[in-house]
Amino acid sequence: LLSWALRHRAVTLVAMFLIFMLTNVLYGRFNHGVELFPDIDPNVAQVVVEAPSGTRIELTDSYTEAIEEEVAAVGDLVAYSASVGITTSGMGTGESAPSNNAMVMMEFVDKIDRSRSSAEALDGLRERVSGFAGARITVEKREEGPPTGPPVNIEIAGDDFTVLGEIARQIRDRIRTMPGLINITDNYDDDL
Repeated sequence: LLSWALRHRAVTLVAMFLIFMLTNVLYGRFNHGVELFPDIDPNVAQVVVEAPSGTRIELTDSYTEAIEEEVAAVGDLVAYSASVGITTSGMGTGESAPSNNAMVMMEFVDKIDRSRSSAEALDGLRERVSGFAGARITVEKREEGPPTGPPVNIEIAGDDFTVLGEIARQIRDRIRTMPGLINITDNYDDDL
């Protein structure tokens, strides 16, 4: 076969090109996609509480206690724990941080022992805390795979912070109604 292919180089190249094109067409027609890190039912999740800058730790603690009551109602949990005055930049880090931050970590029971998926439970919790006044509440699952940023990231740059804050508010209000977007946040601080 090799000796024939070497004697008929042009035919071999054309045949390989046609096989390559046919493979691409078949893959495009029948493929259902490949996901390297599929969205799975989380075993661990967290609720991040971010009160305005300068909030006293006692007030942040009272916000966290209210969130703990909502978390306790989730069901299918092995345990949950709250930490007040910690950094909220990553999953479960416990570095010292401003008194306006808190986190409630949740661990779900094994998947086969759950009465509903943990994703549904987190959606329900997210809905119950969506109207929380006094702090920004974010319900997140632990991300599997390599660390990545948010799926949608909009950056605004300029010199006038008041104008930047207004633009950020307008964008946030506009995309809040888009289906599939959750935990919409910005890092504009009104208190600075």
